[in-house]
Amino acid sequence: MLGEVEHNNAVTLRANVVGRLHGNFFTIDLGQVKKVFESVPWVRKATVEREFPNRLRVILQEHHPVAYWGDESEPRLINHYGEVFDANLGELEEERMPRLSGPDSQSQQVLAMY
Repeated sequence: MLGEVEHNNAVTLRANVVGRLHGNFFTIDLGQVKKVFESVPWVRKATVEREFPNRLRVILQEHHPVAYWGDESEPRLINHYGEVFDANLGELEEERMPRLSGPDSQSQQVLAMY
């Protein structure tokens, strides 16, 4: 695994994804692998490729929060693309961020207005 992994490490990622993947090097659905990795907290985007002779190459991009999103009781953040995501707020490095709110479908506009 390559890319940004500040909030995840290889052991945690493997624990979160291995049981959800099915197939071998030739039969595994790369689209499904991508979805599984992107379902892990803090992972914004995953790129998955076959690397011959027997490996999958996974490159990750994590979310970079710029504000809290929604009610204080919700563990949701918004990244610099205006995308809302769930996260463990205890893993935040910068806790002094603004709190923004609105419909999720309007998150990019709300961030732009801020």
